[in-house]
Amino acid sequence: MSTITSVTTTKTSTPTPRQMPIRSAKTCYWFLRASAFNLCFYIISTLFCIILLPVLLVPHKLMMKIIHLYLHINFFLEKYILGLTYEIRGAKNLPQDPPYIVAAKHQSTYETLKLHFLFKNPAPVLKKELLNIPLWGKYLEKSDVIAIDRSSPKAAIKSIKESALRVTAQKRPIIIFPQGTRVSPGTGTDEKPYKMGVTRIQNITNLPIIPMATNAGVYYPKGKWCRKPGCVIFEFLPAIEPSKDRPAKQTLKQIEDVVEEKSNALMNEAYEALHKKQSRQSFLRILIISILTLFTIYSTYWFYSAHIVKTAYINWIEDTRLNNNAAKINSSHLRIYGYPGKLHAALPSFNIQTQEGMLEVRNIHTASWPFPNKPIMFQTENISVTPIYTQDSIEFDSLNGSFKLWENTLDIENTQLKREESSVTLSGIIKAPNNPSAAPQINMDIVIKNYSPFLLELVQRKIVDQKPAMIASIVLQAFTIEDEIHTNVTTQGNSLFLGPVHIYDFP
Repeated sequence: MSTITSVTTTKTSTPTPRQMPIRSAKTCYWFLRASAFNLCFYIISTLFCIILLPVLLVPHKLMMKIIHLYLHINFFLEKYILGLTYEIRGAKNLPQDPPYIVAAKHQSTYETLKLHFLFKNPAPVLKKELLNIPLWGKYLEKSDVIAIDRSSPKAAIKSIKESALRVTAQKRPIIIFPQGTRVSPGTGTDEKPYKMGVTRIQNITNLPIIPMATNAGVYYPKGKWCRKPGCVIFEFLPAIEPSKDRPAKQTLKQIEDVVEEKSNALMNEAYEALHKKQSRQSFLRILIISILTLFTIYSTYWFYSAHIVKTAYINWIEDTRLNNNAAKINSSHLRIYGYPGKLHAALPSFNIQTQEGMLEVRNIHTASWPFPNKPIMFQTENISVTPIYTQDSIEFDSLNGSFKLWENTLDIENTQLKREESSVTLSGIIKAPNNPSAAPQINMDIVIKNYSPFLLELVQRKIVDQKPAMIASIVLQAFTIEDEIHTNVTTQGNSLFLGPVHIYDFP
C-alpha cells in the first residue's frame, strides 16, 4: 500500500506511548507461552492451508464459514495459551449497515486475524503481491479482497477505483490501513506517514470514513516471537463524512490526528495494564514463595520434631535399662504420623517390670502440634498394675487427658484414670528436682468419684490390708462432696500427702 499514491503530506511526530519496564523473569514466562502458541498456530495454519484446498472450489459464502472456523480456533489458542483477548469500544460510531470505509491503525497481524470478528464480510485493501503467497494467497483471492496493482501509479489508481466500486456495490465495509504497513508502537508518523489512498477511496465511493485506533502492537508485536497476555482494544472513532469542500490533505490530517492520539492513549493503557498485572503477579509470586517457604520450614520442623520424639523415647528406654539393671522393658515400635497436621505418636503396647512391680499399658496414643508449650493430648486403653508383693494385678480401663511439658515441669490438665464406675481426675504440676536423689515437687488437685467399690475390691483381693483401707475410707469421707472427693496431692520434702494425710515416702 506504500505506493497507492505518490502524494504525501507534511507530518509532525505525535507523542509516542510510554513503555513500562518488564522484568526478565516475566519475559521468560511470556516467551514460553508464546512459543507454545506459535507452534500450535503455525501447525494449524499449515494444515488448514493444505487440507482445505478443496474449499477453493466451493462458493464464496461457504468458504468464508470455513475461514471463520479457522479464525475461531486461532482465537481459542490466543485466549487459553497466550491469555490474550480483545475488546471493542465505540461500536456506536459504526454505521448499522455497510458500506463504509474503516481507516485502521495497523500494528500487527492480530488486526488482520480479527477483521471477520469486527466486521461482516469485510474487504481489506492490500497489495496485489500478497496474492502470490503459496496457498495463503489463493484463500485471499477467494475471499474477494481489494488487491492494489502497484506496478505504476496509473495501474494503482485504476485498481483502487474498480475494486472500491465493486465492493461498495456488494455493500461490504472497506478496511484500509492508511500507513500501508504494520507500524510498531513508538514509531512516529514522520517515519511511517499516512498515505492518500484512503481519501481517494472516499472520493470514489462517497462513503464515510470511520477511524479505528488500537493497541494490538503492545501485546502482539510486529516481527517478534514473544506475545503477551492481556486485552487488545479496538476503538472506533466518530465518522468523517465526505465533503467536496474539504481538501484531501485536510481529511488525511484529521484521520491521522485522531487515530494516532487515540492509539497512543490505548497503548499507554496497555503498558499500564501490563505493569499492574506484573505488580499483582509479583505480589502473588511473593505470597506464594512466602507460603512455600513457611511450609518448607514447618515441614522441616515437623519432621525434626518427629525425629526428636522418637529419639527421646528410644534414649529413655536405654537410659532406664542402664540406670536400673532390674528394669525390664518390652515395647512395640513407636509409630509417628499425621503430617502435615498434628504430630501423632502411637504405641500399641508397653510393658516395664521393676523391683516395685510391673506396669503394662495398651494402645498409647498422643497428639499435639509440634510447637513449644502446646498441650499434648493422650489416651490409652487397658492399664494393668501388678505390685511386687502380690500376684494380683490392678486393672484400669483407660487414661485420658492432656499435659504440657516445659523445661523440667509437667503441667497436667484434666487427666482422668477410669475403672468401671470409678474414676480419678488430676490437674496440676509435677516439677522434676535438680538433684536426682530428691523427690519431685507435686501440687495437684484431685477428684475421686465412686471410690468405695474399688477400695473394697483391693481389700478382698488382699492387695491392701483391711485396717489401712478403713482408715483411708474414713479420711476420704471428710473430703466427700456430692459423692465425689475433692482434695489435693502435694509433696513436702520426700513425703507425699493426700490432703492432710501422709500416704507415701519417696526413697
